[in-house]
Amino acid sequence: MRSVSRPNLHWVKMPFDSLNTDQFTDLLGAKNNIPTDIVKYISYCINKKKSNRLLNELILDADVTAEGLDQFFGNASRITGLSHAEILNATGFSWRDIDPSRIESAIAQLRAIFFLNTQQFADIILILTQESRSSDIVAIRNGRKFAIEVINSIYDANQRFLSHELADWAFSRLTSEGKKAQILRTSEEHSCEKGAYIAVISTQQAASLQTHEDFLEAARLTWEYISSPTDLHICMVTGRVTLGYGSDDAIYPSWPS
Repeated sequence: MRSVSRPNLHWVKMPFDSLNTDQFTDLLGAKNNIPTDIVKYISYCINKKKSNRLLNELILDADVTAEGLDQFFGNASRITGLSHAEILNATGFSWRDIDPSRIESAIAQLRAIFFLNTQQFADIILILTQESRSSDIVAIRNGRKFAIEVINSIYDANQRFLSHELADWAFSRLTSEGKKAQILRTSEEHSCEKGAYIAVISTQQAASLQTHEDFLEAARLTWEYISSPTDLHICMVTGRVTLGYGSDDAIYPSWPS
């Protein structure tokens, strides 16, 4: 089996003693689309002095971050037909779980929904994560139902990485954490004829150092590492749009027509 070493995750040191909890909770709570559990989560993190990327962004620019979150959950609700609270609950998020990877995982699932929506998927359904043996999402494209598993990269990169390094990471997550088995199991349970594996690259510093060709090559290599299954697609998703080219998001192989 291929192996991959992961870089350490570093959060900015927070000035907890000088933070005004009400400043953030009042701002977030005044928005129409932000779930109450997100407000509770931010308050709880400050109280427990636990750093995470969302709290860091609120400190850097509270108004812009709050507005972005409001639009984020509003769009997710529009696409799925679920309430904001139902969407967050479906990701398995708990405001009492202050492991920074949990909020990132929940956000990655919503980013995957936006990606699928841009790729002309319909009937996008989040599978409750209590069903731990299942994939994260099922959705339909051109009459074909897909079982979809989402992973998230929250590691910072200070220099450009090679496509095979990203493919090694994706392959490791796909195999060592049983993701491929979850896709197969969900395909059987939900009568899906295709599968997709979405790797969300959520660190802007890392994404900005790469090109679309890098992500496409990483998707191709990951697909080859798992023996080139004709019924499984590998997606590298940044959500970034490059001037003069378009979206950096990459799919391999291309969706069936």
